[in-house]
Amino acid sequence: MFLRWGGAVLIVAAAYYMGLDKAKALQVRSSVLNQFQYSLGMLAMEINYGLTPLPTACKSLSNKVKAPVNSFYYSLYSKLENGAAKSMQEVWYMSLEEKKESMFLEKADLDILLPLGAVMNLEDRKGIIKHLYLAQAQLRQAFYNAEEKRQKMARMYIYLGLLGGMLLVIILI
Repeated sequence: MFLRWGGAVLIVAAAYYMGLDKAKALQVRSSVLNQFQYSLGMLAMEINYGLTPLPTACKSLSNKVKAPVNSFYYSLYSKLENGAAKSMQEVWYMSLEEKKESMFLEKADLDILLPLGAVMNLEDRKGIIKHLYLAQAQLRQAFYNAEEKRQKMARMYIYLGLLGGMLLVIILI
């Protein structure tokens, strides 16, 4: 008897935590988009006013932004310093591919961020800054959409996990 109830509690708890995990992913994505928006503005400032070389700017950004975006910029910095790739586009792409799972980025988010690697190869500083500000505006809209989705869906995922676990227990009993 106690074994049945113990199993039921474990099933409900596991389903509930699955819902919490899904809700947490929505929250992390919103936070990441906000951090990228902030960091691209900082990068534009570093390039425009500070005339900072890109590896140094990436290292500086890795100290200024929160996780997991800071690990993306540190990855950029280390790959640029080690000469891990031939172009900035390759380094940008490799770093995004490494970190996209931990940042819960969707395809639309990557469609905004991936082209920035090619832009960084430009010699024209003003062109780079223009593209950074454009990406920042696009990320702002993506952040608002992600935040709206989080507000609508997070509670639903939690309740769905809890109720799904209860339904499974009822079916199994």
